[in-house]
Amino acid sequence: MPFFGFTGAAIGSAIWGLGRGGGQIAWSIGVLKFAPPSKEANYLGIHTFLTGVRGAVAPFIAISFLDIGLEPEKLFLNAFVLILLSAFLNHKFVKVPD
Repeated sequence: MPFFGFTGAAIGSAIWGLGRGGGQIAWSIGVLKFAPPSKEANYLGIHTFLTGVRGAVAPFIAISFLDIGLEPEKLFLNAFVLILLSAFLNHKFVKVPD
């Protein structure tokens, strides 16, 4: 079994869950820096909505790429590159207001 089998999957799932939870906490605290006073709820609502839209639409886009013959490895590589590009562009262009 790859990656230590069931034990590896359990450990990986725990690490993934901690990372996702940490990201949610960081965003919930960080939104206070981005949002104007009294608009924090609006910012969180929009973020939550767009995250839901992404979660609902992304599988359909991925399946359509797989249907046209793109191998899963290349699909995952493309997704990884887009995540890195997004992180780089956010770091370069998004400024936290004082």
